[in-house]
Amino acid sequence: MVSRKAYRQKKRPGRHRHAKKILLIAVEGKNKTERNYFQYIANSNVDVHIVPGNETDPVSMAKHMLDAYEGQGLLDSDYAACLVDSDFDVQKDAQLQEADQLIEQARVTKHQNVNLIQSAPCFEIWYICHFAYTTRNYAKTAEVMEELEQYIPGYKKGQEQAFIQALEGRNQQAIQRAKRLQKYCEEDRKRPHHVEFMPSTEVYRIFEDFLLKKSKES
Repeated sequence: MVSRKAYRQKKRPGRHRHAKKILLIAVEGKNKTERNYFQYIANSNVDVHIVPGNETDPVSMAKHMLDAYEGQGLLDSDYAACLVDSDFDVQKDAQLQEADQLIEQARVTKHQNVNLIQSAPCFEIWYICHFAYTTRNYAKTAEVMEELEQYIPGYKKGQEQAFIQALEGRNQQAIQRAKRLQKYCEEDRKRPHHVEFMPSTEVYRIFEDFLLKKSKES
């Protein structure tokens, strides 16, 4: 059984609340890639909060994110994302589906802005979308990294601060390419939130549903 930190309910200060909205993200284990990226690109209207803990399976991550959402007293104007990589093992399908159901139940009954955000096979597909549209059938994560290095020479996972400038000014292209990949997978009758749904990334949803909206409010 995974032990999870207990969160004490915090009251958010109504009309006196700070103007900034919160982006709460859960990442796998000690993964620095997503942490570094979102902390760097968040605009002045958004604070990025990382769910504490080292969970690595989608179900534990989803539960921990929902606990953090409650514990931090987030509002529906905030946004929470559980960022999962599908990897290549189809045995992960059951975990992805259970996590999806947990989050969907929370969306229906409590909080509309909690989300399962899958990248298949890994988060770096989002980076590639900044430069190119490809439906390549990757066989291992190393192939994704090799392709990314064509666009960001010397890229090292977890050292995003050193390479983030290469992505600047390309968000709209990345969003459109990610949406094209989603459509490609759907037309190929691949199932969302399954390992087979690749290559794809739902990271664009965080931008369209939250970050870009908050940027316009600044």
